[in-house]
Amino acid sequence: MAKPTKHATTICIALSVLLVIGILLGFWQKNVFYILGFLLPAVIYQVYRTEGKSTKWASWIMLIVIILEFILVIFKINFNLAEFLGTEGGYIAGYYVAFGDLKTIFPAIIAILSIILFVRTRGKYTK
Repeated sequence: MAKPTKHATTICIALSVLLVIGILLGFWQKNVFYILGFLLPAVIYQVYRTEGKSTKWASWIMLIVIILEFILVIFKINFNLAEFLGTEGGYIAGYYVAFGDLKTIFPAIIAILSIILFVRTRGKYTK
C-alpha cells in the first residue's frame, strides 16, 4: 500500500538540508558522528517510504550498516575482514570490494546500496 505523500516533499527537503549540514560539519570538525547522525533520520525515513522488495531490503541493510558503523566507531572496535576471511576481497551486490577494517568497508556498502536504491526506486519521494 502506498504511503501518504501529503508532507513527503517537505520532509525530504528538510532531511536533505540536515544531511548537507551534517556532511559539512563532519568534514569541518573531522568527526564521522556528524555525518552518521545526520544521515540516520534520512535513512529511517527511506526505510519507511520504500515499498519494493529489493528497495526495502536495501533500505533496511543500509540502516543496519549505519548503526553498526556507529557501534564500531563509538567503541573503537577494529575488525579486519580480510584477516578473518583469509582473502583480500570479494563481490558484494555485484561489485568487487577489497576487504579490510569494517569501518572502511561499511561506507562502500552504503554507497553500493545507494546506487541500488537510486536505480531501483520509482517513487519521486523515495528517490
